[in-house]
Amino acid sequence: MARAAGALCLVSWASLVLAQPPVADDSRSELLRVLVAESRWNTTRSHAAMLHVLRRFAIRHDLTATGAADRLVWAYSNAQADHPWIRYLSGSCERPDYYKGTWPRDKCLRVVDFIDSFESGRVADPCAGQASGWRSPKSKALRYALRHGYRRVRCVGGTTLAFVKEARHER
Repeated sequence: MARAAGALCLVSWASLVLAQPPVADDSRSELLRVLVAESRWNTTRSHAAMLHVLRRFAIRHDLTATGAADRLVWAYSNAQADHPWIRYLSGSCERPDYYKGTWPRDKCLRVVDFIDSFESGRVADPCAGQASGWRSPKSKALRYALRHGYRRVRCVGGTTLAFVKEARHER
């Protein structure tokens, strides 16, 4: 069941990265939500690797963006419960409802710029095309994945998330 939920998450987010530049604000908002939910504000190698994983998955499965994508991933993600304001992030970086504290608009704008750079082909894949998914590095989900046909992938410079590859994609 957890694997199916993870696949749904990847399917839904993967479908969002196929937009061509300029990225539509709704696609930009969806990508912003997943990057911040999974790896917070830092435009890190994790953000780059996540975007590349999503693009490969979408291409491999011939996906396009759908209105159901948001509902699928948020049914699965813990970030919604921990940080409900993430649901309200938008590509315009206006302060979302329910956000407590000082709004880091500059950090939000950096992530949006990073998404635009990715879409224009200026962001390299730190995992060299090897990753097919990611997990939190200390999670039960990672331990489960490693026991059930996934292996860790080394990414250049390191990442804050654990990137994995399914053994069946080993060609």
